[in-house]
Amino acid sequence: MKRLDITDITTRVRLFSNSEYHLPPNQTYTNSHTKLKVVHKSCGNEFETTIANLLDNKNQIIKSGCTHCRYESQSKAQTLTLEDFIQSLDRSDLEEYELVSEYKDTNTPISVKHNCGLITIMKPREFKRYRTCPNCTNNNTMTSEKKAFRDFIRESVPFEYDIEHDVSLIVDNPNIKLDVYIPEMNIAFQYRTTRNSDKTDNMDDYKDFLIFRNLGIRVIMFFESEWYHKNDIVKNKILHILGYNKAKRINASDCMVVDMNTSTREKNEFLETNHIQGKDASNFKYGLTYNGELVSVMTFTKARASLNQEDRPEYLELSRFATDINYIVRGAFNKILKYLVNETDHLEGIETIGTFANLRFSNGDLYDRSNFKFIRQTKPSYWWYKKPKTRKNLIVKLSHRFTFNKYNIHKMYINGKLEHYDSSLNDKQNMKNNGYSYIYDYGNLYFELDLNKYRR
Repeated sequence: MKRLDITDITTRVRLFSNSEYHLPPNQTYTNSHTKLKVVHKSCGNEFETTIANLLDNKNQIIKSGCTHCRYESQSKAQTLTLEDFIQSLDRSDLEEYELVSEYKDTNTPISVKHNCGLITIMKPREFKRYRTCPNCTNNNTMTSEKKAFRDFIRESVPFEYDIEHDVSLIVDNPNIKLDVYIPEMNIAFQYRTTRNSDKTDNMDDYKDFLIFRNLGIRVIMFFESEWYHKNDIVKNKILHILGYNKAKRINASDCMVVDMNTSTREKNEFLETNHIQGKDASNFKYGLTYNGELVSVMTFTKARASLNQEDRPEYLELSRFATDINYIVRGAFNKILKYLVNETDHLEGIETIGTFANLRFSNGDLYDRSNFKFIRQTKPSYWWYKKPKTRKNLIVKLSHRFTFNKYNIHKMYINGKLEHYDSSLNDKQNMKNNGYSYIYDYGNLYFELDLNKYRR
């Protein structure tokens, strides 16, 4: 193939621009990245550019023309009136959209409502470039569970809101995304899946969480397995966070505290139905009944070796607190706690009660209201899951890292539950050798109650 020279380039520019552009004589051309002077016939402007920027890769079509005219066109576009802007739109789906905010110029964000009911915030030039409704655009590619998650939130609030996927108006990072964002409430929701297993071994979700928290936006995250296996509990939490929980409201003063220390099975069944983490192995458990029906449960665990608490015999951990998802029991937490402190001997010698608030869906306000003192924020923890061998069951069960500490991994290996174990490797290396991956959460807020001050 003949190498192009300056004569070839001059001819092609004149030919494919219909003589709108020409190259002044006496120029040297080396390759497609050589800067050449080009004159625009219409305005007389002379500018420098490369052939790579002027012509397409086949040297047949003008890609970008006169810089003077382009900037002038952009300037005029920014000052277009609403009527002019609408007339400039070349969209076959224009009738599907409605502008529901004031239009100022092409750089000032507008609110555009799609006929599906979703309002999206975008810049006018983005809409002109055919940016479509994110809800309808992604419906074909997102999982049915994720769509159900988003639809439930949309149907739960009494006003319209935006689903801002790229959140380009909030943070200057195209890689940060939110599944659901409600600007009116400064609340966002993330639906975390394990399907892209190669992207779960990092803490990007937590870093995004911190970015939005610094902007005053609370990010709530649920794992896909929780939405699938604990659907009613997740929905109840979402409604409670949004302030639209319509469950029956009763007062703890109308309830009776019951000792459940001989009712482990009933306690576990209640937690499995009403607590997102399910049952536990607790040392003490108490409940509240309303007209003979169990409506709340609180459990406690002695100092745990897994948290390096062996040297704190005066310590007790509040492990679970749950109310029946069909009720809102006002004052339940403090009624059970006060009963345990003042009416039982289980806390003899106990000076401190500690507890954790999961940052994925709790801000610890219950503990703040109950005289607990905030101590620290823990680092994000990780959850193990077995990579599916086929696509038949992509929603996997998650297990906290404590389930697979090095001692338990060795025990499971001896019992034949795991195929591989190497004592020289850490827990992550051993679990990966057994086909497991892990996913990070947001960490916890840790609180403590000084019982010496709490006792009457």
